Amino acid sequence: MGSVEHLKQHQYKVPAGQEPLGKSPMTVRLYESDHDAIKAMGKAGGAFVRNAIRKALQEQAQQQQ
Repeated sequence: MGSVEHLKQHQYKVPAGQEPLGKSPMTVRLYESDHDAIKAMGKAGGAFVRNAIRKALQEQAQQQQ
């Protein structure tokens, strides 16, 4: 059993942004200018994209309520 499942059994919450990454990478085609800007961020670019997607998904969920 993974550590996240173990914590959930005991009703601990995994802080947002600290849950494990998906098992396989997802490919998203970006506009060229966005791609260049994110590449320039180096390793921080991945976290930036994950946070931006999470925020967009949360906003979309709020709009659907």
